[in-house]
Amino acid sequence: MLTNLHVQNFAIIDKIDIDFKNGLTVLTGETGAGKSLIIDAIGLLTGAKATPGLVRVGSTKATIEGVFDQLSLSVKNFLKELEIEDEDELILRRDIHVTGKSTFRVNGITVTHSQIELLCEDLLDIHIQNDTLRLFNPKNYLSFIDDAETKELLNEYRTTYQDYSQVLIEYKNLLKSKNESDQNLDYIKFQLNEINQANLIIGEEEELLEELKVLNNFENIYQNLQTIKLLLNDNNINDNLYEVLDSLKKLKLLKPSYLQFFNDVENAYYVIEELGSFVKNELNGLEFDEERLNEINDRLSVITRLKRKYHQDIEGILKLKEEFEKQIDSVDNFEFFEKELNTKVVNAYEKLKNKSIKLTNLRKSKAEILRKNILATLKELMLEKVKLQFLFNEVEYKDYLDNAVFTKDGVDKCDILISFNLGEDLKPLSKVASGGEMSRVMLALKAHLFVNKNLSTVIFDEIDTGMSGSVAEVVAKKLKEMSEKMQVFSITHLPIVASNADHHLYVKKKFIDDKTVTNVVELSFDEKVDVISEMISPNDTSGKAKEVAKLMLLKNK
Repeated sequence: MLTNLHVQNFAIIDKIDIDFKNGLTVLTGETGAGKSLIIDAIGLLTGAKATPGLVRVGSTKATIEGVFDQLSLSVKNFLKELEIEDEDELILRRDIHVTGKSTFRVNGITVTHSQIELLCEDLLDIHIQNDTLRLFNPKNYLSFIDDAETKELLNEYRTTYQDYSQVLIEYKNLLKSKNESDQNLDYIKFQLNEINQANLIIGEEEELLEELKVLNNFENIYQNLQTIKLLLNDNNINDNLYEVLDSLKKLKLLKPSYLQFFNDVENAYYVIEELGSFVKNELNGLEFDEERLNEINDRLSVITRLKRKYHQDIEGILKLKEEFEKQIDSVDNFEFFEKELNTKVVNAYEKLKNKSIKLTNLRKSKAEILRKNILATLKELMLEKVKLQFLFNEVEYKDYLDNAVFTKDGVDKCDILISFNLGEDLKPLSKVASGGEMSRVMLALKAHLFVNKNLSTVIFDEIDTGMSGSVAEVVAKKLKEMSEKMQVFSITHLPIVASNADHHLYVKKKFIDDKTVTNVVELSFDEKVDVISEMISPNDTSGKAKEVAKLMLLKNK
């Protein structure tokens, strides 16, 4: 439920804070005062597209913030997916910058536009004046029918659809690979043989390059080792260090500050002694092997040639080798693989077909329930002669290799056919309904959809347009009835709707410093009488309109 709305620097709205309550709330006011702007602000808060010029003149950004409580389980679960704490309260905020950029926050956490839209799907619904034509589009009809039970089955269908699609791709790739492999089999075998003969080993190239570096620098290595050997031997470095070490050993006993020098020199003594042994062994084992040099160069030439040919390193060439082996294996054993994969496709197809049929049957049963509910509500809304039919497409399941019949949403397409008068043929809804009739059909439809979706807040922007008299009275009662199950807002010009409201907000504008400012106030009983009487008869001077307004309010209190 929406408990508070804060709007700042939005169009002609300077700053407003509105507290909302449960039940039916109506918004009235003079034309251009900003009634629809309040609905627009709530829509923008929930992800509606922002157009240029929304930021109030002279400001750098518009801010809209809404506070919601009594959150549904689906909303709480989605917040959990976003890792956002709700604490039984939801604060949505949108900043719209004059540059056109928008920032969305949920309980202080920045989120994306798509995340806001998904979150608000189960939070509230806004019916704007052009919504009727937009929603009565056959592409949207399945969404009217699908409820929680249908969606659960749809999720199972989608998993099966993915499995079928994957195995079908594998099967078609096998057939394609067979054709390609048949044509290129000799060349594939030649490539495989070439790689096998090379006997490539991962890491081999690096080791060979290291060994090549040593052989190519043999003279330089030999000369440096000889120099070290001569310096160590001719200068008696170790003998001299030993004598120094002996003296430091005596000094450290006399003066502790020599201890560190003793330790350092002792380490140096053993390091140099080890170095001398290592150099001696290196020189004894050092031998230039021209044959080995040629072997390394030849081996590196093979590796380089293969790398250039296949545009891969050794690891990549070995993966190609595995791929060549698979291709040859698939050709040699094609009948086995084809039969095995074909069986998988057939099984996946049958499973998907069964899920599709089950989903179609469930949707048809749900459509029938919805049809009866809509007709019952339309009867209440004084459309007693209406005939309504949900028409589903006929589906032919004939080729397990043809996936064109399936989509991620099932195989179903649906149209709504309707006639409003006796003797008239059923025709597509969007082509036969007048404005007032369409509004009543939409109200009847949404009255049931909102309950199914467990929405906490619904908003109607002039759903009663084009209605009057007894029809308007029935619409008012229907809105009141809906408000017993959810929070309902309605912008209205009808006195009967306003008199049925639990709360009446009046939107007015005034001019301050040559600027238009919108203000919203909740009316007291006497103020309601004044406003509703003005709606009944704007120019009444007899006082009769006030008497009627008072009676209407007392009757619906």
